[in-house]
Amino acid sequence: MPEQMERLASPISYVSSDDPPLLILHGTNDKTVLMDQSERMVQAYEKERLSAELIEVAGAGHGGVRFFQGKLMEKVIGFLLEHRPER
Repeated sequence: MPEQMERLASPISYVSSDDPPLLILHGTNDKTVLMDQSERMVQAYEKERLSAELIEVAGAGHGGVRFFQGKLMEKVIGFLLEHRPER
């Protein structure tokens, strides 16, 4: 695939200074999306001085119930409540 097409398809290409905060949960055994993609997204956010956090979920693959239980679920709910728009 041409490099220009890859850039157009990558969400990293669209990070801008007005983007909302970002929380990424990434399984350490994910074979669908490699960890470096999440790491590069955080770096792109940091370059724009935006808030981004990457949480590595030990032993998890790409999605599944492990992302929606216990401390991780508490973290996600807390993140959403902290960053929800004011009414």
